[in-house]
Amino acid sequence: MAGLAARPFRRAIVLGVDFPLMRPSLLAGLAELLGDHTAVLPLAGGMPQPLAAIYAPAAAGRLAACLAAGERAVMPAVAQLRPLLVRDDVLVRLDGGPECFLNVNLPDDLARAEARLRGRGGSCRSAV
Repeated sequence: MAGLAARPFRRAIVLGVDFPLMRPSLLAGLAELLGDHTAVLPLAGGMPQPLAAIYAPAAAGRLAACLAAGERAVMPAVAQLRPLLVRDDVLVRLDGGPECFLNVNLPDDLARAEARLRGRGGSCRSAV
């Protein structure tokens, strides 16, 4: 909420810091889908990714209203936006595809991410 309220924008990319395989080109592809939608929400592997999504300016006020009404969970608030849902059949056509949504929360997740980065022949600089 603080980021969306910080300054005017045409579209905002909200990206959590725990997506080490995310590619700028995938985010750009998602941003191109925004159009007249309030948000573009990837469903990588069927899992909604509100912290790897694109938001229109109208989303800021609506999300703030959810927060003011006492909502503290991200997904119920984002669901109120009626976002464009982007499933794997579309994500696979974007650079990096669903792999970009590997979320690192545990040591095993980190080991998987590091192995995939090594498999690319690069280092963390290969990611965002």
